[in-house]
Amino acid sequence: MKIAILTQSKAGYENKKLHQAAKELGHQCTIVNINDVVIEVGGLDKKTENGAFVNGENLTSYDLIIFRFIFSAKKRAMALSKLLRYSGVKVMDNNLEQVGYNIDKIRDSILFHVNNIPYPKSINVLDEDDFTDSCNEMGYPVIVKHTGSGKGQGVYKFDDIGDVEDFIEKIEEKGKKLQTYLIQEFVPYVMDIRVLVISGNVVGAMQRIPKEGEFKANFSRGGSVKMIEIDDETRELARKAAEVTRATNAGVDVLVAENGTKYILEVNRTPGFEGFEKATGMDIATLIIEEAIKNAY
Repeated sequence: MKIAILTQSKAGYENKKLHQAAKELGHQCTIVNINDVVIEVGGLDKKTENGAFVNGENLTSYDLIIFRFIFSAKKRAMALSKLLRYSGVKVMDNNLEQVGYNIDKIRDSILFHVNNIPYPKSINVLDEDDFTDSCNEMGYPVIVKHTGSGKGQGVYKFDDIGDVEDFIEKIEEKGKKLQTYLIQEFVPYVMDIRVLVISGNVVGAMQRIPKEGEFKANFSRGGSVKMIEIDDETRELARKAAEVTRATNAGVDVLVAENGTKYILEVNRTPGFEGFEKATGMDIATLIIEEAIKNAY
């Protein structure tokens, strides 16, 4: 099978492992930067070859295209996904073409709410007064996170109104908007769990442990990880969270509060798996390739 991994960065652990896994399974595999793709469609000459070209090669000649890490190229990726499927190529885009977003914490929070999935109380506002009032009403400490960032980026913990006011000042200096941030209650937790869900199946889980003095437990932010067994409640919660957000491949973050209540923190639609492989010893790259070959459409 002829496979291409379409991404914004040809480097990185995950892309290299996927490329290696595909080749070890006996397939031809190429990593393609989505920004190098030239789209050609239409024209008066019906004999003109249409498609998506990289260095003169048409991606419509591939059997399978896997989209990975295309955050700022979302619209281009959606268009390419539609073109490739129309041309008969199987595409694994994590339902990007249908849902229309890579990361949208506001939309996900609403989906969790309407599907009765426990989620920390969250508020999204438009102006400074509402922002400070909402933080005060939420109670400190309070979490503020960018609605479109992943891997622990753009996530802050504020202990008082002074921290919030300093944050607002910096945001305004940079010309950014407060409405791109979500105010969220801080959940004192005893365990932070990443559950990996692929094609609706929970394949495993790891505990994420933050560095001393750090509240974020992301592996990409320096946290440590270890494999754990999870109970049926946690498995079903993670599976359902991935389902309602229509994430074919998902890294679902679950917080276990001090009182034992489990909350979905977020669903990562393009989960990194370096930490997961380190914690579990599983070959996630091969699993993703096999699932893509089996379930892509």
